[in-house]
Amino acid sequence: MNDLRSDQIQVLSDNDPTPTSPTGASEPFAKSIGSYLQKGFQKGVPSLFQSVKYLYATPDKVQIIDSLLNNYLNNLNKYGTFEVSSDNDEIEPASTLLWLQYYLAQHYDYLGKIDKAFEFIDQAIRDTPTLVELYMFKAKLFKHAGDFQMSASWMDEAQSLDTADRFVNCKCTKYFLRANQINTALDIAGKFTRENSSPVEYLREMQCMWFELETAKAYRRLKKYGEALKKCHEIDRHFQEFVEDQFDFHSYCLRKMVLCAYVEMLNLEDHMKGHRFFRQAAQIAVEIYIRLYDHPLSEQDNDKDENLANMSASEAKKLKNKLRKQQLREQQEKQKQIDAERKKKEFQRNRNKDDGEEEKIKEDEIIAEKLEHCEKPLEEAMRFLQPLEDFSANFLETHYLGFEVYYRRKKYLLMLRCLKRMKKLDSNNAKLHLCLMKFLKLIETEPINDERLRTLIDEELQTFDIKQGNSIKKVEDLNTDFLKKNFNSLIHRAEAAKVMLLLNSTNNLKAIEFLTILDPNFTDQNLKTCSNIYEGMQLGDYGSIENSMLEKYRNECHRLWPQANLFQLNTSLTVEQSQSSATAPPPPYSSNDIQTNGGKNAAT
Repeated sequence: MNDLRSDQIQVLSDNDPTPTSPTGASEPFAKSIGSYLQKGFQKGVPSLFQSVKYLYATPDKVQIIDSLLNNYLNNLNKYGTFEVSSDNDEIEPASTLLWLQYYLAQHYDYLGKIDKAFEFIDQAIRDTPTLVELYMFKAKLFKHAGDFQMSASWMDEAQSLDTADRFVNCKCTKYFLRANQINTALDIAGKFTRENSSPVEYLREMQCMWFELETAKAYRRLKKYGEALKKCHEIDRHFQEFVEDQFDFHSYCLRKMVLCAYVEMLNLEDHMKGHRFFRQAAQIAVEIYIRLYDHPLSEQDNDKDENLANMSASEAKKLKNKLRKQQLREQQEKQKQIDAERKKKEFQRNRNKDDGEEEKIKEDEIIAEKLEHCEKPLEEAMRFLQPLEDFSANFLETHYLGFEVYYRRKKYLLMLRCLKRMKKLDSNNAKLHLCLMKFLKLIETEPINDERLRTLIDEELQTFDIKQGNSIKKVEDLNTDFLKKNFNSLIHRAEAAKVMLLLNSTNNLKAIEFLTILDPNFTDQNLKTCSNIYEGMQLGDYGSIENSMLEKYRNECHRLWPQANLFQLNTSLTVEQSQSSATAPPPPYSSNDIQTNGGKNAAT
């Protein structure tokens, strides 16, 4: 079968001007992939790497491709041809070397050798400083290195080379949002919106959900939870409109006799909220509502919840109740102001109606401040969690968020259901371990009085590997066994550290020391994992941490990823500073400025 496919690839590669992706093994593979790559370099195919990226799953094929690429590079630089003893005396054009360098940059970026990737992309830009794809990929390299500010700057330079390209404009907008420069992103997006209209209003009207989703993520990183929730609710509203639109098409489809398309549309509507845009927005909303429940905000002092760690349980409960009552009063005052403003706008609209200056008044306007100071965050979280459980049940994150909500609502059976579904999806997942330990600790500290419920829970817990004889192991022993099983995984160590904190919340020094160990032997020690741990430490997920320990971990991460904005000293920019920072193209990159661990890059 493989021989047949190899023969087919060879024939297509020789006769078809648009070759299809090759496959095979050893010498036949080297011959077919070599011919395929050479034609791609000669024709200047920007998507060449994407068409063969699936071959990188096999280490042997990666070695063959790497050897071929380096041979091509040496021969093109020395002889101007792919082969030393080429029968064809015709010298390859300079564009062939350019596209080879572009491919090599993608090749080494995928392998985690980002320093070599920068060398090739810099050389390509020096040779051809007008090619948009080169600037776009250099921006992508900076993104993989964790430098989102430089990434946005280089993408802006790419956009300036072709201001009429909508795709590049969208990419540039997204990169500025990832750099938390929301105002600049709006200015970039506004180049393709309707004149004399607000870019935000236009993009909302056009249901541009990728923009709203990226904006929600940016606001969450800036801890502007109300604005982030507003974007999530806007995405939810779009999907509600999709559901309502099917009624508008009902009579039309019957009249036009397009029944097959109509049935397909109805089937699509049945699982519309399983779309990734809604799933990601709902996950963000649930996470924020959980954080707002644990740490309610106050207009006078948004950081007042940090004092709860130094209070007793009764004092902390009283303070939370006081904060919620205060928030309710603030909401009522703001609602009065909003109503007064609406009446004023309505009066102005009636006055200007004859002049054609009618202003649209939205009765159901979403107020960011009201969302972040909601009285019942868990009930609001359920609005997003229920569709996730209905339409995104195949994602473990759904049931993890479900457990966190039900854990705070003391819904034992629903917690158990989430645990079973998580186990079915991934029995060794780190988040499953944390949730299971929290559940066992809960039923240990708060015994269940209902005999039937206790019996049912005992029966269901037998499906988990937590028994020692007829009794359940201690949480400490289960956590130790879990660590022995996953000793080389940083993600699993991070969740195990949370269990340590759960067992001894007054002294988290041991958990923090255990968590902040970095070892190149860890299988998942990468920029994304360490960034999540560092952000969790900053947000208090691991309890109160001394600044010296936090700074020590930041320095160690900065040594491994010196380009990453998160681990640099001056990372506490205000929103205004972040959004107004200059976007002039940066100086050429030096490959000596960055160090990385080897291994495949997790970011794409």
